Amino acid sequence: MERVLKPVIEDYFCYRKYLADFFSYKKLENPNYSYRVFTSKAGLKSSGHPKMIMNGDRNIGDKTLPMYQKAIGFSKKTENDYFRLLVQYDQTQDLKQKTEFFEQILKLKEKKGSCVLQASQYKLLSQSHIVTIYVLIGLDKFNATIDSIQERLVEKISRPNIEKAVLLLLEIDLIKVDDGYYVQKDGAVSTPDEIKALAVNKYHESMIKLSLESLKKDKIDERNFSGVTIGIDESKFEVVCEKINCFRKELNELMSDDVDASRVYQLNMNFFPLTKPELKEVEL
Repeated sequence: MERVLKPVIEDYFCYRKYLADFFSYKKLENPNYSYRVFTSKAGLKSSGHPKMIMNGDRNIGDKTLPMYQKAIGFSKKTENDYFRLLVQYDQTQDLKQKTEFFEQILKLKEKKGSCVLQASQYKLLSQSHIVTIYVLIGLDKFNATIDSIQERLVEKISRPNIEKAVLLLLEIDLIKVDDGYYVQKDGAVSTPDEIKALAVNKYHESMIKLSLESLKKDKIDERNFSGVTIGIDESKFEVVCEKINCFRKELNELMSDDVDASRVYQLNMNFFPLTKPELKEVEL
């Protein structure tokens, strides 16, 4: 019979998925194991509580958290800390807090050595200057060194941070050293959805800040700012988004083939509500 390995909490981003795998493991280990056994050990009254937690119908509260940790039987403090962070990350609705919890999760995973690549991917996608450096290195006519990168960046990035960015790009295998210069490599990085979701928010936030700086500092003939305030029927929202996405993809494809590219630009496209939705009248 094939031996089933006990799930390792640090391998997870979702505590509900961990609980489901934990119960499956315990059931295979002992067919008599049940939710009632778990809740009895935890000191919970309802034997159906774990099932509701795993299905997303209930959350683990501050009082029940130590009960779950006790019933699971973590042997290390770091495991308890990690499980607590997963619960906080999953259940908070505040984006800033969720990001902070996620970054703490990545740090714990890094210490264990279980997600060096995932942490690097998060840094790449969440820090705009790293994306800028990556695109700059890809310019055909640019000889990329630490000095030349620092010289070309508009944003003031210290040399140590540029060195860290380049090292990260090397670790992720997006660039290589060729004849003394950094050059892009073919291929892309497959990034887990959990990382994309939070990293992209930080990326957009930092790029929006840079656009405000450009509005104040860059010459008009070096930038293009435009906008329109319009009224739409809510049913047309997806149509507008599709038009925006098509234009972005078309522009990206057009410029990707430009062998004479000499500068890196950022295109931000935002479409967001300025008024609340109309209240629907209920017919009696």
